[in-house]
Amino acid sequence: MRKTLSTIVPVLMITACTAGFENLILHEEGPKPSLEQTRSFILQDLHRGLRDPESLKSFSIISGPEIVTGITAGRAQEKAWIVCVEYNAKNAYGGYTGISTHEYILRFSGESLSKISKINWISQSRTC
Repeated sequence: MRKTLSTIVPVLMITACTAGFENLILHEEGPKPSLEQTRSFILQDLHRGLRDPESLKSFSIISGPEIVTGITAGRAQEKAWIVCVEYNAKNAYGGYTGISTHEYILRFSGESLSKISKINWISQSRTC
């Protein structure tokens, strides 16, 4: 009996510690950004991040903003807005990459939009 309890109790303790985070929402999605706010933010971000910002071609928003739920390693949830975009721009070798799809995960931080890092997410409810 003592041996059985010594194996069951630690398992129950671990389960109790991890079960508490499931369905916990760390961050809400906040207000939905307008299409104009979204487009402006993403274009500014691309101009900051591309090697040759003037090479940006064929930019379009193909879906969103729609709510996305990210699940963290601790099984908690983060909600934000996902926006799927397509564009063509030059790569490091100076050639165009062709139209490719990229996702932006956005949320308001105060009055301005910000890009959300998915580094702690182990899964998400939707992708592009």
